[in-house]
Amino acid sequence: MRAARRSSSAYDGLFNALRSLVARRAQELTGLSLVALAGAVAVALATWSVDDPSLNNATDLPIRNLLGWPGAIVADLLMQLLGLGAIAALLPLALWGWRLMKARELGRSQLRFALWIIGAGAATALASAMPATDRWPLPTGLGGVVGDAILAGAKAVTGLSNGPASALLGLFFAGVTILSLTAACGLGLADERRHEEPEDFD
Repeated sequence: MRAARRSSSAYDGLFNALRSLVARRAQELTGLSLVALAGAVAVALATWSVDDPSLNNATDLPIRNLLGWPGAIVADLLMQLLGLGAIAALLPLALWGWRLMKARELGRSQLRFALWIIGAGAATALASAMPATDRWPLPTGLGGVVGDAILAGAKAVTGLSNGPASALLGLFFAGVTILSLTAACGLGLADERRHEEPEDFD
């Protein structure tokens, strides 16, 4: 009777260990995928050219994007929608992936995702609040369609028009961007200790 219980307990322990191992490897693979995705999008954005073929630009010119036509299409969509704000949106993805690969735990994922969306939106509005140079090839502002829409909505609500007063909106969106993306990345020291201590204990 005791031997049967010991055998059952041994099988349960082996099953739990195997399940824990699979879960950890899955989280590490998810983290690696996020890092690879952020890196690939960063390369596509860094080599973006308005002359590359895209969904609204048919051309026979050679593709300059290092990732070929998929990279050209993704980069063009992000630049038109988010503008330079797309660069800020990549940082949390890369850090989430690194965190999953290192600590195998993210924590409060829904809150992080919401803060990421808020921070990315504020980053696009901040970019649109900046004056575009003559070298900017798109008809939208530096924050793309989304940034222009958010900035226009903020101006309509606050009544601030173009000029020195609109700089206040830029400062506001800069603060929201920094706070939201920093919190989404989980860069607090206390948060890091809470995730590192259980791993050391194990």
